[in-house]
Amino acid sequence: MTALGNVEENRVQDKERQIAIANTVKQQISMLALMSMGANKLNWIKETKEYSGGLSFEFQNTSKIKKGRIHIQLTWSDTYTVVLIGIDWKKEKVFKIVKDVYCDTLSETLDRLVETDEILSSWKR
Repeated sequence: MTALGNVEENRVQDKERQIAIANTVKQQISMLALMSMGANKLNWIKETKEYSGGLSFEFQNTSKIKKGRIHIQLTWSDTYTVVLIGIDWKKEKVFKIVKDVYCDTLSETLDRLVETDEILSSWKR
């Protein structure tokens, strides 16, 4: 196999690994949480120096934000950094960054980012 073939094979393996990470993140989020946010345009996040990959998606019509994007980035320490981005007239603004989120609190963290306390308390009744 040529060096070019090895590079292409590594690129395919890296992409497959990134997609697998994104799918794992998605499985760790409650389907109800994704549905209540109107999650759409799910996509994988590439590996960086700080993150081994992750999942991003757009959402709409929550009690706090009309339209936004969430990035869930898997850190090398096996916790998540969740980034909440608001979208207004095609301009994006980072509203909040939550670090050191564990997989078992991921759905609750997402709910608290996009829904008001009043809405969250009404769900618990």
